[in-house]
Amino acid sequence: MKKILILTLFLTILAASAGVTFYFYRLYTDSQKQISDLTAKVPLVTDVNQEDATLIAKVARHILLPEEVPIIQTVMDIGVFKNEPFYKNAHNGDKILVYSNRAILYNPTEDRVMEVGVVRSESPALAATASATASTSAGMVAGASSSAKILRK
Repeated sequence: MKKILILTLFLTILAASAGVTFYFYRLYTDSQKQISDLTAKVPLVTDVNQEDATLIAKVARHILLPEEVPIIQTVMDIGVFKNEPFYKNAHNGDKILVYSNRAILYNPTEDRVMEVGVVRSESPALAATASATASTSAGMVAGASSSAKILRK
């Protein structure tokens, strides 16, 4: 009788341990799946080419950047922007990193952030793909469109 009681107690403890182990294993695998799902949805800086990643790293030494991949543009003809406050310190060849809520004017020659502006768009969908200017003249900024306007902070 005593052996049966000890055996029953042992099997009960073993079953409870197996149940608890299985429960925590499921929690672990579910959390790992959620992490991989979230990681797949968030674009990382590693999703850009090496030149852009280097530029983003240089700018990140000067200012805290949002955790999203920016649209990167190059100022081609600064004369067109002479009346735009955002571009007052810009030069040809400067880079513009456009995020969903702000734009950063960076001078790679001097390794300086020249200006930071707020991106305003008529719709949230356009803000995600905003460009650096509201002007549509060709050649002013490489890749420019007219979906957003940058305001100085």
